[in-house]
Amino acid sequence: MEEPKVIEGSNELLGATILGIQGDEAIHTIAALMYAGAPYETLRRSVHIHPTVAELLPTVVGALEPFEVGAPS
Repeated sequence: MEEPKVIEGSNELLGATILGIQGDEAIHTIAALMYAGAPYETLRRSVHIHPTVAELLPTVVGALEPFEVGAPS
């Protein structure tokens, strides 16, 4: 999974790429969060059913560091 992008100061997910087995299952969680305009902390605090690929998403977003828009990535 490529690290999701978060805009500094907004805590809103800009996007994410998930490649791999059952990535289609996990990307729906990201898409719903983006559509709702919810901060990424919402996903970090959520509880996902085991066993699923989506249960790993709170761990991934827990390591996010926001970036400045327009800054080189």
